[in-house]
Formats: sequence, C-alpha cells, structure tokens
Amino acid sequence: MELARSVARRVELAALAAGSVTAQRVAQRMRRCGHLENVWIGDDLHTEDGSELYEGVGHLSGCGVRLCALCSADLRRRSRKRVRNVFQKVRRPDKHLWFFYTLTAPTLPRDEVPLVTAIAIWQRAWELFRKMDVWRNNVYAGCKGVEFTVNEIGYHVHIHLLVCSRWIDESILRPAWTECLKTAWAERGLDVAINTKDGLAWVNMQYVKNKDAKGKRAINLDDAIKEVCKYVTKSESWLDIPDSHLVEIAEVRRWPRLFEVLGAARDAEQLAQTVTTAVEDAGARAGQPAQRILDTPVISDGDDILKRKARAPNLMDLPARMPMDKWIGLLELKLARDRAVRRLQLANKYPLARFRTLDGDRFSYTDLEELKEKAIATMQEWRDAWRDSETAFPNYDGMDIENDDHVCYHCEGLLTNKGYCKSCGWTVIYE
Repeated sequence: MELARSVARRVELAALAAGSVTAQRVAQRMRRCGHLENVWIGDDLHTEDGSELYEGVGHLSGCGVRLCALCSADLRRRSRKRVRNVFQKVRRPDKHLWFFYTLTAPTLPRDEVPLVTAIAIWQRAWELFRKMDVWRNNVYAGCKGVEFTVNEIGYHVHIHLLVCSRWIDESILRPAWTECLKTAWAERGLDVAINTKDGLAWVNMQYVKNKDAKGKRAINLDDAIKEVCKYVTKSESWLDIPDSHLVEIAEVRRWPRLFEVLGAARDAEQLAQTVTTAVEDAGARAGQPAQRILDTPVISDGDDILKRKARAPNLMDLPARMPMDKWIGLLELKLARDRAVRRLQLANKYPLARFRTLDGDRFSYTDLEELKEKAIATMQEWRDAWRDSETAFPNYDGMDIENDDHVCYHCEGLLTNKGYCKSCGWTVIYE
C-alpha cells in the first residue's frame, strides 16, 4: 500500500509541474485507492456451501489506473483465474501442444521513444504477426500478455504467449516476428538494429508442463500463467520512469488490450462444442485449422474499432475548466457510493464472515439493513450531484439519455447488455 501511495504522490507532483489536469485527476483517484477506509480485511470468508473458511483482503473501490499497484494486483489475480479456466477447458486438437513463447526485441531508448509509444509499436507488430500464416495456420488458442522492464537505456517491452499450437520451428518463427517488428519501426520512422548473429529478433519457446519442469526448454504451468498475467510491469518500475513519461501515461484514456484471450479460448464456457466444430472444420479443409477463430481484430487492433462504440461519460469527461476542489467533491461522493455498495455486496455474498477496514470500521451480514439504506442513500446523493454538475450530459453521441431503455437510473450512463453501468461501475439491483 505504501508503494501505491508513493507512485500516486509522484504522479501528482509531476502532473502539477506539467499543468496536466487529466493527470492530476488520475493522481487523486490513485491516492484514494490506497486510503485506510478503502482497504478491507475479511475473517471467515467461505465457499458457497460453507465447507471451507479462509481470510481475505481487498479494496472497496478501485481506481482502475494502470499505475496503481493495488488495482494491478487485482487485475493479475482475475487474469490468472481466467487463464487457469481456459487451460482446463481447452481440448487440444491432434498434433497440438501447450507452448510458452516470449517475443522479444531490442530496448528502445527512452529519450527518443516514450513508454506509450513503445507499447504502441509493439501492439502494431503484434497486430501484423497474428495475421501471418505462421500464426494463423498453427495456433489454435491461447493467452497474451504485454510486459516491460526499465533499464539504463530505456524500455524493454516483450510479449508473453501461452498458446495451444502445432510445433513452429524457430527458423520460421523468428524471421516472421522480425519482419513484423521492422514494419512497425518503419511506420514510426525508427531505424533499430538487432544485435544478434543472424540479425533476427529472439523468440524464446518452452514446453508447458503441468508438473515440475526441468531445463531451459520447459516451464511449469503456474510459472507460465504468472508471466502472462504480470500486467505491464512490476509496480516498482513506475518509480524509475521520468516524470514527463508518467504524465503521458496518466493521460492515456484508453489503453490497448495488454492482456487478452485468443482464438478458441475466448469462448471458454462453450469450449467443448467450439473445439469439436473447429476440429471438424479443420478436417474438412485437408488438415488446415479453423482460421476464422483467430482473426479477432476487435480486440487486437487496439482502440480504433472500440472508439466506434458508445461509451458512457464519467468523471474524467468533465471539462478541465471545472475547479479541482469541485471535481474532488464529486469524486468523494462517487467513492462513498462505491464503497457503500461494495460493503453491501460483501455482506450478502459472505453471510458468515466478519469484515473490517483499516480505519477501524466493521460490518457483517447482521448489518444488512443498515448497509442497504446507506447504499441507496449514497447512490441518490451521487445521482443528484452528477445531474447538478455543469455538464450532466443530457445527450451523448446523439442518443437521448432520458428516453433510452439501456440507461443507468442513478448516473444516466449507458448500460451494457448485462445491465452493468460503465459510468457508475455498479449494477443497480437494490431498488
């Protein structure tokens, strides 16, 4: 938690020096994520049937900022669970095994290439690579994670891949990846030298083993999952990044997808039927795999396609001219609502558990009615404050918010198909 506060403080100071309102707002969100009243500890948490008890810790409201150590830890935990589920449900087609690939490239100097640009270059190289025959004709399913480390030169970005695929010979894989890198560099006007004997970017490949793996050519499944789900970098690395780059990172409103599930693994819930269909399709095409599964531009092509989707306005959309103290007031109301609803959700989900926050507040299932009243009250306070703000967003992208059926009653944000409000962050269920 101290690390999260340190990074938040550094972002705040850098934002003030740069005069960036957006980065200042991000810093305020990060600081409150690590407050004592936001972190909960639970005793006697239990499984659904109550057969197993355990302790837990978490935070009531997450800021969702990439720079936040607490939120990054949550993202890693959820992604690891998702990958394990994928690994268990994917039925390998004939001649397919699980491999762990690491796609690497030379470190780009930080003075010339900021981190945001470096990641964009890698995403472009990945977009090109996944469309090549060497990928589409061999890889059936998998997961991808982008990571970077910081050294004295700059940012060393690399991609981890946990994939179910045919064997791909190194002599085919490395030239293909190198070609994609050179194209991405050229599009940015960069001339980067690859200092290997053959002039090709290095690609590390390992077999994935369920049990202990021995030697450099094999890796344990748990270790492979941890590598794929690192989520960008170790939290300590943010302290080694120049202030100007931190501000630029904080100003990013929509990051490219740095972790994603690929191919047949994207539909893990119906994977048995998907695999059967894909194998049948592959056999009907003289041994060629079901290529249609892997061509998923909506996710891998970054935010260009995502921008066409309607997005509900939120606090970060409020004009920069709004005084910071007024904006922080709205933020505090939103956090009060989020924390109240989260307390209610925890008490409902774990009726046998006892919870406490680091500032000494305690709650449990026995306080359910009080928690419910507090949640509804804070929801109403937030809604009133949002509607009274100078930009209540009565219309968004040509849609009439008040007459749209897919609108959150509390903040007037747009709902997803499952009734989740991207503006509030909560599903309205207590009305």
